[in-house]
Amino acid sequence: MAQQKLLNILETIRARVYDLADRIDDFSAGFIGMVYRAADRFSGRGLREAAALSYYALFSLFPLFLLLFLVIGWLLGPAATQNQLENILAFFLPGQTAVELNRTLSRFVDEGASASLIALASLSWSALGLFSGLEAALSRTFGDEGARHMFRRRINGVLIIMLLGVLLLANIVTSLVFSILDFVFLDDGGIWLLSASIVVPFGLTMGIFAMLYRWMPRRKVTWDAIWPAALLGAIAWEAAKRLFGWYLNTVGDYSLVYGSIATVIIFMVWTYYTCSIILFFAEFCVGLAEWQEQQVQAHPERPAFAQNYYEEALKLPPLEFEPDSSAGGKSSSRL
Repeated sequence: MAQQKLLNILETIRARVYDLADRIDDFSAGFIGMVYRAADRFSGRGLREAAALSYYALFSLFPLFLLLFLVIGWLLGPAATQNQLENILAFFLPGQTAVELNRTLSRFVDEGASASLIALASLSWSALGLFSGLEAALSRTFGDEGARHMFRRRINGVLIIMLLGVLLLANIVTSLVFSILDFVFLDDGGIWLLSASIVVPFGLTMGIFAMLYRWMPRRKVTWDAIWPAALLGAIAWEAAKRLFGWYLNTVGDYSLVYGSIATVIIFMVWTYYTCSIILFFAEFCVGLAEWQEQQVQAHPERPAFAQNYYEEALKLPPLEFEPDSSAGGKSSSRL
């Protein structure tokens, strides 16, 4: 009897919780439900795909970072290569992982440029495996009809790498400009330079998310859905990087458990987190695009989103000019 009474109480609480959730979802015009469904879709396959991509990354990112090392050395000279590459690795990797990988790359390059070029020539094709796998995962998420040919996926991977390289080069140039301005103005522009040094890397992260969601899948969604997903994804990734770095520096000591392969394990764990964030906000981007379309259909009189405001602005009538009698026939604009 007591057990049945407890079950009835739990069922009542469950019904009230569901009723409250439905009311909140109705109040948000279905937005909360959209987020829940995106999380549910991600939990189904996203975590497994992120684990597979972390395996691809282990074999793909090292030759890509090595290529970046050689390109920076060719552009800026060996003196600036070490510092700039360490900054780039610190942008992508948390804690001491960037320092350890930088040392490994430096030792590899010190063996000779010819050895590095041979390694790049043999690994460049397999290095694109990460981007091919990521494109396949995003194509599944965005509901693409049919898959691209393997060679087409590799070509797209090359284009993504080139665009990513341009963004990283812009980040390097920006950091150099900040260093020069800091030297010129000393302490006068400290607050502005500090703010810019935070905003620019975050903008780069947001641009990478937007680039992945716009050009990797075959299905094209509007920028109105891409930019919010890219913004939230960049915030989540930056927060995760700092939390994971804090954990490695204060709590977690992987070397006690994994020994000499601790750096590899940390790299794979961090790549797993990164791919999980990318795939989750890809689901959010798709759900947001569908939700926005439903809102436009439900309220066609509203210019709901950014591009609609732009289109409405183009439809505004031109400025009219009427003669001004007080100005002796000169015309004046009427806004």
